[in-house]
Amino acid sequence: MNKSTKILMILAGVATVAIGVFCLLNPVETILSMAWMVGFMLIIGGAMQMGAWSKIRRLLPQSGLMFLSAMLKILLGALFLVNPAPLALGLPFIFALWVLTEGVQIAVGSSDFKQAGFKHWYVILIVGIIASLFGCYGLYNIEASAKVLSTLVSVGIIFSGIGYFVRVWATKKAEDRLGKMKDKMDSINAEYVEAEVV
Repeated sequence: MNKSTKILMILAGVATVAIGVFCLLNPVETILSMAWMVGFMLIIGGAMQMGAWSKIRRLLPQSGLMFLSAMLKILLGALFLVNPAPLALGLPFIFALWVLTEGVQIAVGSSDFKQAGFKHWYVILIVGIIASLFGCYGLYNIEASAKVLSTLVSVGIIFSGIGYFVRVWATKKAEDRLGKMKDKMDSINAEYVEAEVV
């Protein structure tokens, strides 16, 4: 990896960590940004679906529903971009519901581990119950759920930024190791050539 690429990766890491810290300090803006991202994804998905429909409509005359679905995605995405508040309000609820569902699934699944003879199956049951309780609390207290969701996203962004630094460090280590191996091979080749000459 050349020097300019390393500098660009380090700058990208610094920028990503800075964005993550900003999100951590501004949870409301983070949730709104997530709503905008969903809006953009819906528009892009709808546009791609529209492009696919334009190519297959002659082959599949009954593909009108695909066109309608694409139009709805684009309109819904535009709605989220113009007015992200409704989705932003819904995201913490969806997150809490997901945590509750996962917790119940883990708790119920612990019985399978018990039947399979896993000695500490009750740990899985306890983890599932705790997750379910957090999910219930999140449904009851949407504000707390929004803060947790915002924090998780922010921390994820920060770790993504740290990943750039780790990749630069790992690449340098790999280059150093390859350089040492090359030097060793050159040394072995030089000894072999000397032995051949003698």
